[in-house]
Amino acid sequence: MKKVNCFKAFTIIELMVSIFITITIIASFYKLYEASLRTERSASIRVAENLMGEQILDSLSESFRLIGLNSVASDFRDDGNGIIRKIDTEQSIMEFEYLSPFGSPVTKVAVSPSTPISDGCEFKLFNSASFYKSIDKLYFHNQNGLYETSQISSSNVTYGEDGVTVKVSGFNGTAPGSGSDTCRDVFPVGSLVTGEDFIYNLKYNPSLSDNYLKLDYKKKDNSGEGNLINFSYKSNKSDNFYIMPKFVIEFLGEWECGKDICRKWLPNGTDYPKDHIKDIVAVRFGFVLLSKKERISKGDKGSTSDMPRYCIFSVDTGSNNKYCYQFDNLKNSLSYTASVFSRVVYLSNYRYLKDHAGN
Repeated sequence: MKKVNCFKAFTIIELMVSIFITITIIASFYKLYEASLRTERSASIRVAENLMGEQILDSLSESFRLIGLNSVASDFRDDGNGIIRKIDTEQSIMEFEYLSPFGSPVTKVAVSPSTPISDGCEFKLFNSASFYKSIDKLYFHNQNGLYETSQISSSNVTYGEDGVTVKVSGFNGTAPGSGSDTCRDVFPVGSLVTGEDFIYNLKYNPSLSDNYLKLDYKKKDNSGEGNLINFSYKSNKSDNFYIMPKFVIEFLGEWECGKDICRKWLPNGTDYPKDHIKDIVAVRFGFVLLSKKERISKGDKGSTSDMPRYCIFSVDTGSNNKYCYQFDNLKNSLSYTASVFSRVVYLSNYRYLKDHAGN
């Protein structure tokens, strides 16, 4: 009688079931891994987009906030050479031109000498990091007004760890004090000191073939031109990931209505007569920034009204709301992700000059 050895083994069905379970588990973990990658990528794109939007907001708002800081009442005029020089929102390319010391040092007197003002002053100022080599004049502010220094040479500016020492030989125009007044009497510690004004020009072009938002600046003598914001999109370039299809800027007008004060936001497309510029007391602006680094799910699109909608200022009150952007006028716009940015800036310096000038 032969002895038969018996071996245990898996059947074909058992092997197939085990393989199926293994594949299911691996697929589940892969989907989880893939989802986490998409989430991380989406978050990083959102962060990059928000950083870009906030940088544009901050640069614009800070330059707006300093409008009129270096000005006197006589600069509050409407001949194209005043503080706010140009507002053009009627054309497809919007434009806003104004004076602002943004980019110049804004600091205070830390230590002032006791020498007579007629002999020149040597001031120690805070914030050495706010100065730059080509600066050649400063504005000193006190309770009596604003005083522009005569030209300052680089040899009269000394940089130190605790501040900047500036030798001022004199002031242009009306002297800030009599010959017997000391520099400390006229400009005590804590007096505001600012750099010179620049002419800023903000332009926005909504064209899909050449979409841009630019903020350029130059000195009053048209020298020293530069660019602070240069956001641009060219439709024929494959490496363009961002586009700004909507930019809105409005100006808050304030004027007398009999015995009352009327306030109204003057929207895009308003005809701004020169004498109307003096009514402005605040600026609000916002924009829609699209990124095509991430795709929005199309979903079930029944009609244009079903598409995503993004509003900058006011509540959406209808399909033609001028403050809103809807995915209906940009080719292949569903391949983009949208973010909305907005800010309001009160022109406190300009408002003060408005009141001071009796307007």
